[in-house]
Amino acid sequence: MLSNKWAKLAAAFILTASFAGQNIALTTTFAEAGNQSAGTSGTGKWMAGEYHAHTYVSDDAQQSVQTVLDQAFETYGMDWMNLSDHLRTSKRDDEGNSLPSPISFKDAVNKYQVNIINKLKEAGKYKDKIIFSGFEWDMPTYDHVGAGILADSEESSLKATSLFEYLYTDRPESMFDPAVVAEWKLLYPTRPALNAATARDAVKWLKTNYADSSYMIINHPSRKLVNGNAIFRISDIRDFNNIAPNIFFGMEGMPGNQMEPDRAGLNQNNPKTKTYGGSDYMIAKVGGVWDALLGEGRRFWNFTNSDSHFKVSQGLYSSGYAPGEYSKNYTWVEGNDMAAVLDGMRSGKSFSTTGDLINALDFTITNGENKGEMGQNLKVKDGDALKLTIRFKSPQTNNYAVIKSENPAINDKYIYQSDVTNAVKVDHVDLIAGDVTGEVKPGTDEYNKDTNDSTKVIARFTSEDWTTDAEGYNVITYDLDPAYKDQYFRLRGTNLGENVAGETENGEPLIDVRTEDDTTIADLDIRYMKRFNEINDRNYKDLWFYSNPIFVTSEPKDDGNTDPGPGPIVTPPPAPATSVEVDLDASKGIDGAIKDVISFNVPAGAAAVNGKISAKVVGENEAPSAGTLEALSPVVEFQSTAGNQFNKPVEISFNYKKDQVQSGKKTAIYYYNELQKRWIYVGGTVKADGTISAKVNHFTKFAVFQVEAKQFSDATTHWVAPFADRLLGMNVIQGFEDGTFHPEEKVTRAAFAKMIVQALGLPAASGAASFADNSDIPAWAGADVAAAVQAGILKGYEQNGKMLFKPNQTITRAEMSVMIANALKANEQQPASAVMIFKDAAAIPAWAKDSINRAVSEGIITGYIDQTFRSDRAASRAEAAAMIFRLLDRLHI
Repeated sequence: MLSNKWAKLAAAFILTASFAGQNIALTTTFAEAGNQSAGTSGTGKWMAGEYHAHTYVSDDAQQSVQTVLDQAFETYGMDWMNLSDHLRTSKRDDEGNSLPSPISFKDAVNKYQVNIINKLKEAGKYKDKIIFSGFEWDMPTYDHVGAGILADSEESSLKATSLFEYLYTDRPESMFDPAVVAEWKLLYPTRPALNAATARDAVKWLKTNYADSSYMIINHPSRKLVNGNAIFRISDIRDFNNIAPNIFFGMEGMPGNQMEPDRAGLNQNNPKTKTYGGSDYMIAKVGGVWDALLGEGRRFWNFTNSDSHFKVSQGLYSSGYAPGEYSKNYTWVEGNDMAAVLDGMRSGKSFSTTGDLINALDFTITNGENKGEMGQNLKVKDGDALKLTIRFKSPQTNNYAVIKSENPAINDKYIYQSDVTNAVKVDHVDLIAGDVTGEVKPGTDEYNKDTNDSTKVIARFTSEDWTTDAEGYNVITYDLDPAYKDQYFRLRGTNLGENVAGETENGEPLIDVRTEDDTTIADLDIRYMKRFNEINDRNYKDLWFYSNPIFVTSEPKDDGNTDPGPGPIVTPPPAPATSVEVDLDASKGIDGAIKDVISFNVPAGAAAVNGKISAKVVGENEAPSAGTLEALSPVVEFQSTAGNQFNKPVEISFNYKKDQVQSGKKTAIYYYNELQKRWIYVGGTVKADGTISAKVNHFTKFAVFQVEAKQFSDATTHWVAPFADRLLGMNVIQGFEDGTFHPEEKVTRAAFAKMIVQALGLPAASGAASFADNSDIPAWAGADVAAAVQAGILKGYEQNGKMLFKPNQTITRAEMSVMIANALKANEQQPASAVMIFKDAAAIPAWAKDSINRAVSEGIITGYIDQTFRSDRAASRAEAAAMIFRLLDRLHI
């Protein structure tokens, strides 16, 4: 760690006051210029701007300071701009001419930004605009972060940045003023090694010296990989935010460089390192990284930027849009300098959009008395009625235009035809909510968990759900469920429908497809212009906005009873609730809870009709016997008048006795099967707040038990893992003595018969099976094979006048399909209608066709990516486990 002497000596040459070098009055271009957002308080204004654009100071950029600022302010209506060139050496002047030798970042910014900006402003340019020079730092062992230090003057800010460059880059000492370096060495005798620990020390250094006047924001967080995953792990983000939450408070969740063939240059193979609708997976995935951070209550915000270097260049190169052309941040700013902008960004009262999908947003939640806005925490009482209001505007048109060449001759011979227009229309707005359960501790499993399982889209609004008021705002009002837990609510919206081929599925954005170069076009100029326009069209067809969240904290009601007489009235506390009943609107879904016992969510569309959902704690004397299972919760019975089986998974969460879980054991949810009179393992996800949740497709009695913690060492990272856990918990599958499962090993007919019988809980047969090869059936499978025969699940083969089972023969996919179809029939499941379309359908034996069709139509068994079924292929243990798991799901077991 770096020396703390700086805190005592820094004032000698770098001041730490807030940056106030721009004494100017502001107007804004939010909606109509100068408008204050309806529903807000204070004297601030919404302002559009960004903190990530490059000039010739960065070696990979192709634009001057004036070009960037003219585009931002005069062409695309921005209010503030933070230039953010790479914190590296610079080799060019502001016209792109090569310098005799490289110079330090501080010298380049001073000469080719600050001085030029001051001259432009003296000439009357950029009146009432805010301009600041930050930097983009190559964070050691990570990737880029946008950063800046705001001091009391441009000179002090540059000196502070220069010291940061000296300490936290590999610039040679010779690049810095020798006299200043001598002063620095009094404080820092040695420069730190550049590693992950130093990255954290750099954030601590900013906190020590510029706690309220510096920032550091992750740029394109998933662009770079390590070991196949995004280099910024959620544990890293938590580390940096823990060190300095006032400085490390956000990420570029809607990254720039959108003119690249892979949007934002995210061209790695891992689906988590792609863009979805132009947004990083970290924010685009509902219940993903951003939701995991918000679920801790972290004030960690999303931003967008252009990452502007150039738009298109000679040859097959394109990068990003100009500042404000495609991406905009709108931030509520109360002041007229960069310090006020930073305060606004830090507050979380902001939203981000692409393609000018919206240019105004009011998003509030009220409990009748108080109001919460983006970035705020609304404190309410349990049971309070909550009303949400969304007001948004969109401009008539955005900046879409066909890209043309600077060479008129090319435009004369090539006219690009497009079906994209610059008209703007929001198709729908999603309301996303998640539980807030408190910050997780470093060193725990939860600290590395990058999902929030409680997060979901709780409402989707279309034009049928909003009205337009006199100010031109589209207005949505929505009654949230009464307050009973801590939550956050955020918005996203798009111009796309819920199911657009290649773009969205059930409203969720899909991976952005790379725009390929058409190498069949011989004329390179035409080829390049076609590619540029196809990228541009791709981006403008797929527009999104994201708001920052509103937090809601619910506290117990205080009845405030007092005694009018001489002494206080002692009122006993109310008895804990043991039941709950809520009205279900099938089109919207519902949440419910018994405080400190359970909570549940029935999503929209899970039930076919409206009804009532109830849950009650079952008395100990009425609860089914759990045998040797050790209970960690009461038994709770769930019921629904709309039917106890659901079309979509329903999530239930239990509080449980966390302190009673013994070493070597784990927690799991079970349900009671009334027909089989036994408790059946479901599993679940344990959360840091002392709850465990699971998704189920039917209602009955549920409880939490502790069981032996078992897992297969060779299945945890195999695709079979999500299937194996439940089947292992149900004792349907067994491993080997060394704790392995051998997922790719072939499974025998005897082993599969045992698996399916154990999974279905079939009663024991009254005798052995009558196969001619009974003596070949292993002792461990005999009773189960007999039970399967008795239940009509298997029949065997007739060969030379004898019925054979062939127990040790590997089972084929056709044979497995027959047994699955027979299990469905035995459980009186009505067949689904579907027709097989496999390329090798002709090779499927006649005796298996109907069964395969049934198993496929039920979604229990699938074909291969080449559209073949391969009926005679021997099934693996992993395939068998997956089929059994899906069969149980289909049978609601």
